Amino acid sequence: MAIQCEICGSTNLLKENGVFVCQSCGLRYSVEEIRRMMGTPPSAPTPPPAPAPQPNATAEEKNALEERIRQTEAICQELLSKKAQTEEKSLKLEAEMNRLNERIDQLSAKKKGLDARIATICQRAEENGRLLTSFNEREQEIQRQAAELRARGDVIVARHGVLMQEKSRLGPYDTRRLSEIDREVGNILREVDSLNARLNALGSEQLQTQPRWQAALQESQRIQTEAQQIQTESQQIVAEHEKILAENARLRADADRLIAEAKKLDEDYAKEKTYLKSLYVARDFLKKK
Repeated sequence: MAIQCEICGSTNLLKENGVFVCQSCGLRYSVEEIRRMMGTPPSAPTPPPAPAPQPNATAEEKNALEERIRQTEAICQELLSKKAQTEEKSLKLEAEMNRLNERIDQLSAKKKGLDARIATICQRAEENGRLLTSFNEREQEIQRQAAELRARGDVIVARHGVLMQEKSRLGPYDTRRLSEIDREVGNILREVDSLNARLNALGSEQLQTQPRWQAALQESQRIQTEAQQIQTESQQIVAEHEKILAENARLRADADRLIAEAKKLDEDYAKEKTYLKSLYVARDFLKKK
């Protein structure tokens, strides 16, 4: 069965780019419209097109054509509006992602600063550790020497007691032994003075070292506190970085969705625009009749 154009009545319809085009007046028909005109059920439920006027179209049919043109123009305008809204949303998403990327750069710079501080703290901790080790080693050496001196002093004191007891048993005529005891007691007293002087020197060294040792301990506590603060800040940065990455991924998914939506709007607009052009052709044809 030959298919006639609903506008000019021509049967010369050729398929071009998926639609049928009347070679006389230029009106375009979709595949579904051709099936309707042939009496074949459409492959999928689609809204039936408004009836196109015949060559001797009535005023009612012309009005129907004008109504179809107005509806199609409204659809095109709505699609353009949706496209503009989609583009605006895309720009906002892009601005938000740029802001997040800037924050990531800030966090990276802050993390580098913390890493530099950690390196400095590690160096300070190493130097302070060596200082504390030397203080501890010297303290142990002082205590060892003091213990040796005290042990020597105990031996001397014991010897002094023995000599004094022996002297008390001697008579006034044992002058030789008494002289020997006196000489030895004198030596003992001099050695006791020397031991006391050495003990005093060790004690004085301890007193002089104590403030430096306390300062090293305080520095160690400061290093530990600062290291804990840096660790806390670093954990906060990592947590915020992960949160931003998750937010960025969500925004990227939204952006991809908007891109797909914009593409679909472009396709729909192109189809409606093509259909609208064919309606304009039909209207111009009727005006010439």
